[in-house]
Amino acid sequence: MDAQKEWIVPSRAEMLPIEFQLSVIVPVFNEASTIRTCIERLLNARLEDMQLIVVDDGSTDTTATELEACLPSSAHLLSHRTNCGKAEAVRTGLAVATGRWVIFQDADLEYDPMDIHRLLQAAEGIEENCAVYGQRPSMWQRPSRWFLASGVLLIDVALWMTYWRWVRDHATCYKLILRSDLEIMNLESTGFEGCLEMTSKLHRLHHKIRRIPISYHPRSASQGKKLTIADGLRIFGSVWRYKKWTPMSSCASQATAAFTERKSTQADSVSKDFVDRRAFTLVELLVTIAIISGLIALLLPAVQYARESARRTQCINQIKQLGLSIHNFHAAHRFVPGNGGATDDSKLISTSGVFVQPFTRELPLRITRYWGVADPKRPIRLQTGPWCYSVMPFIERDAEFRSLPYGQAIPLFLCPSRSRVAPAVPVPDSYGEYESGGHAMGKTDYAANHRVSLDLPRTLSFSSITDGLSQTIVIGEKARDPSVQTATSWHWDEPIWLGGSAGTARLGVGIIPDQVGASYRNNWGSSHSGAANFVFCDGSVNPLSYAIDRDVMVRLILPADGEPVELP
Repeated sequence: MDAQKEWIVPSRAEMLPIEFQLSVIVPVFNEASTIRTCIERLLNARLEDMQLIVVDDGSTDTTATELEACLPSSAHLLSHRTNCGKAEAVRTGLAVATGRWVIFQDADLEYDPMDIHRLLQAAEGIEENCAVYGQRPSMWQRPSRWFLASGVLLIDVALWMTYWRWVRDHATCYKLILRSDLEIMNLESTGFEGCLEMTSKLHRLHHKIRRIPISYHPRSASQGKKLTIADGLRIFGSVWRYKKWTPMSSCASQATAAFTERKSTQADSVSKDFVDRRAFTLVELLVTIAIISGLIALLLPAVQYARESARRTQCINQIKQLGLSIHNFHAAHRFVPGNGGATDDSKLISTSGVFVQPFTRELPLRITRYWGVADPKRPIRLQTGPWCYSVMPFIERDAEFRSLPYGQAIPLFLCPSRSRVAPAVPVPDSYGEYESGGHAMGKTDYAANHRVSLDLPRTLSFSSITDGLSQTIVIGEKARDPSVQTATSWHWDEPIWLGGSAGTARLGVGIIPDQVGASYRNNWGSSHSGAANFVFCDGSVNPLSYAIDRDVMVRLILPADGEPVELP
């Protein structure tokens, strides 16, 4: 590769022994339209004690002419006869660099040289064991840059998995690195993988990488962007190449000796010489990834099980509170709260200001069923609203009992495992037509036993439950098909403000798990695994299996059939 270079300045051995604070290396390839502006910006940045090195990497346009016209006499200009790649151009520039710090500047105007001041400020007081990277803003806000952002992120993650050190945006051009460290690295890359090599070797040197936010103005391929998919694949394939690199592989004996002497004074930070360190092979890395993937596969079900267990416990607590509210209601009024029902005067005011009576018109039979409306002014025994409205004063919901906030979802009535969405205005569907007066209304996942909570005007007291309070269901989780009982449907899912419906009371004997195609009509069920939760008239909570015998379920539903049964 050296045979392809033609240096226009003296060799390193012949250079004057001048030390700069900063050497700026500018690799250039066919950047005639931007190189003049780039050099002007570098000079206008007024970087003190700066050595400017420009490497023309075999440009075939008028870049060389532009450089001769804009470069100051103090700058160094190197050139390659043919294009050798960005990393080779960087290596050529390093051969003549004499600055304490070295930074790289692309000639495409994507980076602002004024940001170099910020990187130098961050490097103040740093003697060694550190580099400063300019971190570009996130490109995820720009859909046109998603592909590039994804590729950079993938390589960042691969570097993290290889060295267990996270550096976001390793591919940034602005890398402020000590020249002594770059000499130790003995860079080998020729193309765009030079960024990966520098970052990998900084990790192997156990250097810290500080990241300073910088500005960035990306350009597209049509504007001259030279990075391609093939470059990205080649870079990704080189991630593990430097895992076994050690400073001893450098041919610069003086730099290696300096490194060894420096590291010998750092026993606290480096406990073992690099030569003795064992590196990952690609096979070992793949095995590690497989092990981690297996652990994640084992962990996720456990986490999901723990979350579902917590949700089931919360569901049990909620249905227990509802059972206690039934008892408190009975203690106050001597009967179980009824499920309400429609009357001629039971109407609500629609959003347009007229009185309407809510209904569900079930399709395709077009059977219309009218519902009663919760009314705080009615005598409690003649309440047209359902049991879940009547018990609101006993679950500390007096305000809702009086104000009737139809669109409010009351969490106590919703099973946490079902994750219902916010109430919505019902709309006609293939199952029915619904009249809500334009109101969105909250619903319930718990239904009363329709043999205990009776429709208006009938009521039932505990003394009439001759089979025993501990053997008669009062409230349970109701069956649901998530594709049918949606936020905009009332089909077998009428809200907590309307009485007389099967949305708030059931009398079926099936317990069905939630699923598309579930037999939800009049049945019980839940999204919990194995069983649904029920509270009995004595206040006890028991989960009942989906496989429960139907005859047993019949006896648990009927309050006075004369055939008590032991709970399964």
